Amino acid sequence: MENGSARKFRIRRIALVVVAVAVVLLVSVVPFGISAYVYESNFGSRLQSAAFMERTADEFPGLSVREASFASDQGQTLASYLFTHADAGMDESGAGAKGVVVIAHGLGGGCNSYMDVADRFARSGYAVFAYDGTGNDRSEGDAVGGLPQAVIDLGHALDTVEQSDELGDLPIMLFGHSWGGYAVGSVLVDHPEVSAVVSVAGFDTSAAMLESEGRQMAGDAINLLLPYLSLYEHLKFGAYADSSAVQGFASSSAHVLVLHSANDGTVPPATG
Repeated sequence: MENGSARKFRIRRIALVVVAVAVVLLVSVVPFGISAYVYESNFGSRLQSAAFMERTADEFPGLSVREASFASDQGQTLASYLFTHADAGMDESGAGAKGVVVIAHGLGGGCNSYMDVADRFARSGYAVFAYDGTGNDRSEGDAVGGLPQAVIDLGHALDTVEQSDELGDLPIMLFGHSWGGYAVGSVLVDHPEVSAVVSVAGFDTSAAMLESEGRQMAGDAINLLLPYLSLYEHLKFGAYADSSAVQGFASSSAHVLVLHSANDGTVPPATG
């Protein structure tokens, strides 16, 4: 029969195990679960362009659009659009263009709110290849997924352009805004053939943007979740979670123009 001392020792040991498990749950599992919830609350759904931002090619005289699609990383079909202009010396396939400009849109919908940008480039003699990212507007995907998805989708868009009979031999330039601004810089690491980039209100890394947004919402308390947010994003996206626009610029010989407003409240200049 167990004596009193042995019983007390066993109870004490069980209590220590229970406390240790509770501490582990408190400092790792619970924050990780909260971080996963926060991440998916922001990126775990589809996004649709606001009606007041939607534009069509019909609004721009002479602008033609040819619709198509391509597959991204999980086989999801992304809607794509080739814009050309009748008065710019090229046909609707892009043949005769000076080059091709690929547009990477911002977070919050697809590429149709950049129709004026497409028109400006097309009028200047460039074929314009635009697309709706995963989980946006007319593209497949149950959700946007996360910020690194923009880099993945743009990489597949570039592969599609380069495999095109009409566009494959043309100089390639990139135009990206916000989420797309981050993508057009980051993608250069794997696409050194790009000759020029315009990044408007972009940001350097997903981690920097998550910290910036989190700090605006939760103050310094976001510091407790940042390691777990990073871990969750790495589990979802692997090495793409480390994508950096600045590293992309440094690894490329492309001409780069960075535009950023000093009073940008969504992507502060320090984050951009």
